[in-house]
Amino acid sequence: MSYFYPMPAGGSERLRRYIPKLKARGLNIQVLTVRRGELPAEDLVDGEPVHRLSVASEKPEDFLQAAWDYFEATDEWPDMIQTVVSFNLRLFWRLWKFRRRGIPLLSTYTMIGNEGVKFHTRLRLYVYYFFANRAYSLFVCGSQAMAQSLQALHVSPQKIRVIPHGVDLERFHPPVSAGEKRALRQQLGLPLDGRILLFVGLLHPRKGVDLLLDAFLGLAEQYPDLCLVLVGGRWEQDRSSARFGDDFEKRISASPFQARITLVGHVPNVQDFLRCADLFVFPSAREGMPNAVLEAMATGLPCILTPFSGLTPELGTPDHDYKLVPRTSQDLQ
Repeated sequence: MSYFYPMPAGGSERLRRYIPKLKARGLNIQVLTVRRGELPAEDLVDGEPVHRLSVASEKPEDFLQAAWDYFEATDEWPDMIQTVVSFNLRLFWRLWKFRRRGIPLLSTYTMIGNEGVKFHTRLRLYVYYFFANRAYSLFVCGSQAMAQSLQALHVSPQKIRVIPHGVDLERFHPPVSAGEKRALRQQLGLPLDGRILLFVGLLHPRKGVDLLLDAFLGLAEQYPDLCLVLVGGRWEQDRSSARFGDDFEKRISASPFQARITLVGHVPNVQDFLRCADLFVFPSAREGMPNAVLEAMATGLPCILTPFSGLTPELGTPDHDYKLVPRTSQDLQ
């Protein structure tokens, strides 16, 4: 997979949580990912081996080539490979090298790909999945909406498996009392008596955090006890996203309500922030099956969502299980 802990990425984080259960079933799991920064090449994460590979570039085809070189050097070939990589037409000759060795390939589909994208991107997706349907033995996704998206890309229905995303209810549960909620706020350095709006996810244009900030700033003067807490790291893997993060943080710094906005970054104890918040807001434009929403619901938080590509009945019924509003800052208010 292109990203793995401690890099913030929803799909790989979810797989990290599954590894102990897979090990308990007698499976030997190895994680291969891209080496970034000062992270060690060989590591243990939650007691399991992680191999971080040096690659020629961030392109997924270069990562797969590095994976091939690793297996060739160690002569320890896997019985199956599960990939979590971005789509790219140049992947396929690397994938077919594994297939020629008789290694079945499983694709993890983590993001709705064919809705709300430009025509040329959609065309590339159709071509990509034409070949992917032949290279992969199985496609795994987290919702019926994602399965329908794969079928719309002409993936064979018999190759698609829907495995609903799980939530660890020992981690994600409502606070046992108002006292616990207050104690958590004190521990996390959050306002003890204010009303907290919470967002969990990357600071990325697709996630709609700029719309959420606009909505908060429009309400802040009228509601002086209102606070905004943003849990999640920046996405720095391309210039556009890095620039968005810079501009977003500058807007917060320039705001007269800066003291009521908390940027937390990527943290291992997101459940504590959920348990001490008052409202969860998720204004994303496109998702797979967002675990952040499921975890907020498991914590008992009321949730405000905006319509997004990938919104699926498995999340519940609008105005019953969550509030659905148009994706504008005015409607979020």
